[in-house]
Amino acid sequence: MKTLIIVAVMLMLAAGVSAQGTPSAALDESPQAWRLKAGYADLGDWDGDLTLAVGFNLPDWDFTAGWANAKGRFASNAGTFDFKGDYYYLEVAYTYRPQGNPLTYFGIGGGWYRVDGDYAAVGAAQKNSGRDDSFGLNVLVGTESSDRRWFGEVRWVLGTDHWDWNSDGLRAYLGVRF
Repeated sequence: MKTLIIVAVMLMLAAGVSAQGTPSAALDESPQAWRLKAGYADLGDWDGDLTLAVGFNLPDWDFTAGWANAKGRFASNAGTFDFKGDYYYLEVAYTYRPQGNPLTYFGIGGGWYRVDGDYAAVGAAQKNSGRDDSFGLNVLVGTESSDRRWFGEVRWVLGTDHWDWNSDGLRAYLGVRF
């Protein structure tokens, strides 16, 4: 599933970056809009899984709030742990759209990332709950369909730190504008 999502987003990005032209008149020429995103989140030390997000775009800014499923087995100085929980994020990025291709955008920004869930030492029956917050950077590239209704986006998150692990990684989204 994750390979299919990443391949679909990459193909859409490649088509959008190589296409020259202007948006069709089907939607307002402005990129300002609410967006719904779904895709795959590589959460660094955690196993990658489904991510869902809602975003709002202004001509030069992208705001995103989302959730991803976080799970995995981790080793640290304290031992090996199984983790299952939720991953929440709020991101903001400054975006640039080339004049020759306004359907493609690039951006850089920052975000707040929270991991919230249950963990247990491998082989132990007792579970503990934990929550940890982190700040990180994000770099993105995306493209929109000619009617600006559909879009694909890839976002790289860097610099996060949760307990002894990080959630740096790639997020690949397909989405719809409304």
